[in-house]
Amino acid sequence: MLGGSRTMKDELLKAEHTALAMAHVATPESRKILETMATDLRARADAIPATPSIGMQPFLIGIAALFGIYFAMAWQLSQAPIPVIPKGAVVVQLVRPFYKEGNAVVASPDTSKQVDEFGDDPKNIDDRSSPLLIYEDGVPLGPAHGTFADIHNFGSGRYAHWKGQGIVFSSSDNTDPNTNNRRYFAVIP
Repeated sequence: MLGGSRTMKDELLKAEHTALAMAHVATPESRKILETMATDLRARADAIPATPSIGMQPFLIGIAALFGIYFAMAWQLSQAPIPVIPKGAVVVQLVRPFYKEGNAVVASPDTSKQVDEFGDDPKNIDDRSSPLLIYEDGVPLGPAHGTFADIHNFGSGRYAHWKGQGIVFSSSDNTDPNTNNRRYFAVIP
């Protein structure tokens, strides 16, 4: 059994020293056995890695801390939502900044021009021909074909798409799409 704070290596070296001391006073046959034993004990002690010195401990603690930080970051990234890009014949990401009024935001004309030809006729209040879908982080918004007043006042995912006038929409929870860190897509299925 090891005593106190002594290591296995210390114990083996102590036993080697004792074997060599006994070999000096032993008979020739015993001396050979004790010297062989001392050589074996030395080889076993040399096979044990040295205990890190105090100078190595901060380094090892730093390495352990880096591994901890790495695994914490890897776990957090694994929990982050994977952006979902919807599928369709035409898929356009609606890019910030949006003009905001009430709960309604207006997508930039440069963005919405790619789907302009599919829009409802703004002169015909009953036109609901636009097949456009708006997605918020991969989830479809709606109802579609809302009036500007309804989108402005009630929001909650309402949207409209008019030829020559662009896309007006609201977030699902009426937060500002300019700052809510969600991604919006206009999709023609």
